[in-house]
Amino acid sequence: MEAGRPHHQFEHLACFCVGLLALSVETLGSGLTQEQSDLHHWAAGGLATSCHLVFAEVESGLGT
Repeated sequence: MEAGRPHHQFEHLACFCVGLLALSVETLGSGLTQEQSDLHHWAAGGLATSCHLVFAEVESGLGT
């Protein structure tokens, strides 16, 4: 959020969250409902795809 509005800038640390989301499902396991588990998997998958696309666009492969 920036000045009370969504800020749509992709930060490189967002790619770190992919692992956190996926790991949370594995670590918390039975502590999550199926809906929560599915949501974490969905978010991790979508974010991983976004990270891949950002890094693939740059010749060095290092992202922006």
